[in-house]
Amino acid sequence: MNDTIVDIRELRYSYPDGREALNGVTLDLREGETLGIIGANGAGKTTLLLHLNGMIEGAGRSVTVFGLPLEHKNFKTIRRKVGFVFQNPDDQLFSPTVFDDVAFAPLNMALEESAILSRVSGALERVGMAGYEPRSSHHLSQGEKKKIAVATVLSASCELLVLDEPTANLDPRSRRNIINLLGRLVMPKIIAGHDLGMVLDLCTRVAIMEKGRVAAQGKPREIVYDKAIMEQYGLEAMQ
Repeated sequence: MNDTIVDIRELRYSYPDGREALNGVTLDLREGETLGIIGANGAGKTTLLLHLNGMIEGAGRSVTVFGLPLEHKNFKTIRRKVGFVFQNPDDQLFSPTVFDDVAFAPLNMALEESAILSRVSGALERVGMAGYEPRSSHHLSQGEKKKIAVATVLSASCELLVLDEPTANLDPRSRRNIINLLGRLVMPKIIAGHDLGMVLDLCTRVAIMEKGRVAAQGKPREIVYDKAIMEQYGLEAMQ
């Protein structure tokens, strides 16, 4: 049985101005894994993540997600399976209330009202935000917004969680709350970020990106404590 969830082979991508963002990325994710992606700013981390549900498209031998080639005909199915959480929750939350934000995906799946209500309440319960339905997302703290952003993809019953810098711009308590929340969510995850403590807490494997390629990968402790490897790619090792 093939347990590969994401399979990327020699993926390349250049932005309209000609800047090469991905230079032959080969990487995979298997069932039960949480993959951390680290690297200096501009290494290509976010660009890579944006390919996983077709927000941008590059060239390469192949990209498959849940066995489906990353092609227009499969985008609808892939986007239901892959929940993408942006670094800035304000890029994800745009409705008048928390309920409306979390209900957006179920509404677009044409579910019955009872199913929508169940999905919204269930997603908010999972992120520890039950009872926030009538609140305005934009009046919440940054940590609360990030939890609601996670709830917006959980309500779609996603099967893979992709997060870009989930602990960025959070105070220590909110950071720990997000890490604990993600640790409780039993599903495959791909997490990009600079937070090495988060990577150690959550990830089963880590890949270093540098200049649009995967430069090294391995077990988190073997990578982030290796001063030579980390400094080679412009990063600071854990002490």
